[in-house]
Parts: sequence; C-alpha cells; structure tokens
Amino acid sequence: MAELSVMNRGFKTEEQIEVSMAPTLQYEVVGSTNNDVSLSGNKLIIPRVGAGDDVTTILLVEGGPFSSSDISNCLSKESKGIVVGKLEQVPMTGPQKGCPSLQHWSFCRLSYV
Repeated sequence: MAELSVMNRGFKTEEQIEVSMAPTLQYEVVGSTNNDVSLSGNKLIIPRVGAGDDVTTILLVEGGPFSSSDISNCLSKESKGIVVGKLEQVPMTGPQKGCPSLQHWSFCRLSYV
C-alpha cells in the first residue's frame, strides 16, 4: 500500500490533474480524501484541487516495489508539478506573486502505509 498526496501550493485551482505511474505495476484505489478520484490504467486522475488544498489517495500496488521514481509525471490542465518523496521536501508556501521562476503549482508526495 502507498499513500500519494497531491498538494496545490499555488494561488489558483488546478484542474484535470493526472499522475502517471509505472505501467509495469497494477494499481487499485483503496480510499481518497476526494470522492472524484479515479484510476485509468496507470494514471491517477483528480478532477480538481483548490488553491492551498491537498488530495490524499491510498493505493494498493501490486507487481513489484513502488517508489517515488515510479511516478513519471504530475500534470494539470495548465501546469506541471514536481514529485517528492518526503513531506519535508515540500515548500511551506507556493510561488509568490512576481516570482516567475517559481512556476510549479503542486507536489506529489509518496509514503508507505
């Protein structure tokens, strides 16, 4: 089992989030803080994550070990997130207005249950 959290640290709602995971493994959603989370093959799909919100999903993973390196992309309709392995690696706040160099909106965090 793995816990995967998508955290929106940006200033706007992100829509159509897709978390792409290793296609060599099998996944099943056991539970989530968002009732609209779905799984399509190796992609976890989250319709929307509000500014400052998090969506946490518990996955049953079969077929081998699963780590943060098995997450290839965390994309939304307009942005690309970054993948981290530990909560300590997630910045406390998101991009600040007027700082175009900080463009990432979300962070996919993985831990094991």
